[in-house]
Amino acid sequence: ARNRKTKENKIAKAEKMLDDLTALIELPFREFALKRTVNKRFFDASAKVSTTPCICIGTPFVDGLLMPYIITPSKMKKKILKELAENINNKLRLITEKKLLTMDFLSDSDPFEAGLKQYLREKLPNLGALFQEDTTCYRVIKNKDRICHTFVSFLESDQLLSALVHMLDGDISPVLLAVDPSASIARSAIKKYKEPTVAKIATSIWFRCLKVNIPRSKETYRNFFTATQEEFQKVLGALEEYSAWVRDKQEHQS
Repeated sequence: ARNRKTKENKIAKAEKMLDDLTALIELPFREFALKRTVNKRFFDASAKVSTTPCICIGTPFVDGLLMPYIITPSKMKKKILKELAENINNKLRLITEKKLLTMDFLSDSDPFEAGLKQYLREKLPNLGALFQEDTTCYRVIKNKDRICHTFVSFLESDQLLSALVHMLDGDISPVLLAVDPSASIARSAIKKYKEPTVAKIATSIWFRCLKVNIPRSKETYRNFFTATQEEFQKVLGALEEYSAWVRDKQEHQS
């Protein structure tokens, strides 16, 4: 009972510290940046108060910065608090300064870029979509699509498309079903095999190609997408040939 009380007191101190820091975070990021949950593992009998973080922050790069102070709230001083707030604000401000969510760096006239822009806008329609929507500790579920140091690094180096794709865990395979020439073949395949099946094929091919080559710039994404389209079309074509062979064999047997 005493150990649990000690842990509850530590959580209260950490929460107070995080409330003070939240007040220094700029709008519109204040609502999302320090969204957090109590680390359930903190209450395990084996968890040490001196080494186990009592709170998990859903934004990975913020969680990393604050980890020492979450473990030992007494280390936090006013000067450090202000410096951390400035650091967090500077990094998150890149999202608005670079107009990331307008996605205007993608053309509306180019079929590939227009299709990609539409998909990205559907998946990431607002600032809240960039941040963790639930309060599950990302260290427990091990999600990659979070505002982590990799995402920030992409923004800092003006790799805006890579930053957005990173938030989707590298998967923009649904665009294969939306941009010709693969889209027309996909529509035909969907009539026979249903959309979930064709979508799974697209995703499988996308990640298989991704293992060989990871695009970074917008132009390399275009080349990679074209190559993936060709592979997708080959697979759907082979599937149709096999289906035709099966149908023919069944007709002969009957």
